[in-house]
Amino acid sequence: MKEKYINLKMIDGGEISGRLSELENNKIIIFVHGLTGNSGEVQFYEAKKYFPKRGYDTLSLDLYSFEEKDKRFLWNTSIEQHTKDLENVIRKFSKKYNKIFLVGHSIGGPVIYLSDYINKSKKVKSACLWEPTINPKNVENDFIYDKRLKKYFSFGYFMSKKFVNELMTLKSGKISKFRKPLKIILNKNGILVENWKEAFNFIKVDYEVYKIKDSNHDFSNNNSMNILLRETKKFFDNF
Repeated sequence: MKEKYINLKMIDGGEISGRLSELENNKIIIFVHGLTGNSGEVQFYEAKKYFPKRGYDTLSLDLYSFEEKDKRFLWNTSIEQHTKDLENVIRKFSKKYNKIFLVGHSIGGPVIYLSDYINKSKKVKSACLWEPTINPKNVENDFIYDKRLKKYFSFGYFMSKKFVNELMTLKSGKISKFRKPLKIILNKNGILVENWKEAFNFIKVDYEVYKIKDSNHDFSNNNSMNILLRETKKFFDNF
């Protein structure tokens, strides 16, 4: 299997990166990380070992950098920008792959389900959202606004005002925009189960929900990682 870290130029001149794992498959899964996340997180590391030998190449994105001057930064990007960048990546990889599948973890969920382009793309077959964000609670308490810098601070990082404002508006109805077959995988005992109760009523496409018992947000404990990868593959194999 070939593995490489690649830089991806965006239409607007910005740049993001990604970890590509190839085994000459004609299908690829593109993974979108969550807030303050990155392509090297345990769930994506395990995915790149699991999927290529089962028929799917993988690309795990880094939607921003904290040090490389040519890359986007967390404090000057937004959910909308992430979505545009993901769309650009899909356009690039549509030239090589017959089928594209999407996985979004946490904030990576809305990055996917807010896209109109994905709905229209014939190459994108379906999406699986891992602990996806919707109806976030107490956002105003979790993010501290710095009036001098005009940025928010949380989780040890600064982020743009636009990013946090977008986060506050991720209400249930937002999921109604998505038009591809969908699977949502949740930690059965996590806070997102409650957040999604109302949102399920707004989904307009065929969808599945799978709740993993005794898991956590990144599916790294107990046997939840094996279940996560198995359930994701089982869903994508339908397309």
